[in-house]
Amino acid sequence: MRTRAVAYLAAAVAALALAGRVRTQDRFADVKIRAEAAGPGIAMLAGAGGNIGVCTGSDGVLVAFQDMLVTVRDRVRALIKTRKTLEQTIAAKPTADLDPTWGSGFIKPDQMVETVYTDLSHRM
Repeated sequence: MRTRAVAYLAAAVAALALAGRVRTQDRFADVKIRAEAAGPGIAMLAGAGGNIGVCTGSDGVLVAFQDMLVTVRDRVRALIKTRKTLEQTIAAKPTADLDPTWGSGFIKPDQMVETVYTDLSHRM
């Protein structure tokens, strides 16, 4: 079943890449998207435009934790706006209530916060 889910995922990425390539006249021809295992049944699609997490299950590929990513982004953004440093933001544990569900993958909660903080602080 996992093999089928990975095949669906690969097909979806290929279809999106092909559709985007046709519409944008090769503007994104050099963009690389990689699928990285994040835990049992969880993968991350990583690429130049951002990352998205997906869960694989018996029903194929399901975009599962985008809500969690948006929540983390919003919380970290709020801390940055109050001029918290990276260390203060990590110490605030903005993912604490999410950690029982999402915090045991290969990306640990503090790493997630650091990544989001670093990305957002360059954009703000």
